[in-house]
Amino acid sequence: GEGEGGCAGGCAGAVGCGDGGDDAETGVRRGGPDAPWPGRWGEVALWTGAERLIQRGPTTLWDPIALEWRTAEQSPALGGSPFAVWTGEEAIFYGSRWEPSNTGAAYSPDTDTWRTISTGPVAVAVGVQVTAWSGEEMYAFGNWTGFPESQSGAVYDPKTDRWRVLPPIPEEFAL
Repeated sequence: GEGEGGCAGGCAGAVGCGDGGDDAETGVRRGGPDAPWPGRWGEVALWTGAERLIQRGPTTLWDPIALEWRTAEQSPALGGSPFAVWTGEEAIFYGSRWEPSNTGAAYSPDTDTWRTISTGPVAVAVGVQVTAWSGEEMYAFGNWTGFPESQSGAVYDPKTDRWRVLPPIPEEFAL
């Protein structure tokens, strides 16, 4: 349930949720400190390969080996509960689950720095929305219920900080 193991959303027992996971040598569940914030709804969580990154309010990171939480540098303004992908180097946050948004930012846990990303050509929000990482680019597809023009997609290249628009989604495949 809410707040179990230090995380909102009932993630008790999952590595990175404040419970410490299993000890590799003994197989015994390790304890860990609760998250530095009360249970929250609407957060975005990613696994970086070393830490669990949680964005909602202050960005926090959980190290399951050291059993420690750390608070990241203050993020730029992001849409409410943005969508996210992990690139292998940074987390890219884009759009919002609450209102149409075509803005975003990227966070590097190695340097604890944020950068805003260029404004996207697709507003993503309520309804069905998808972001995916291809290994080189982030794909974002939007759907704002009642607005057919939002049935579109775009691709973001973090190396160039540029977007390209994808062809419209055919009606029969609309999100």
